[in-house]
Amino acid sequence: MLDVDWSQCPEVERVPGRRAGARVLRGSRVTVAEVMDNYANDSAPEEISENFGLPIGQLRTLFDYAARHAHASRL
Repeated sequence: MLDVDWSQCPEVERVPGRRAGARVLRGSRVTVAEVMDNYANDSAPEEISENFGLPIGQLRTLFDYAARHAHASRL
């Protein structure tokens, strides 16, 4: 399992009252967890983009950020 500090990702925001304060993709109600779960389960970025109505560029920025800032977490 990977642990990422999303606080500095330009495509992620946390808005009180939106999705119970979970981190979401900027300008949407889609949580980072939903997107990353789909990606981890082998959904292609294009498929995620279509399913959630998100710009592909936004997803690529998110995945690039995750790859550069991921740390293995201990269970």
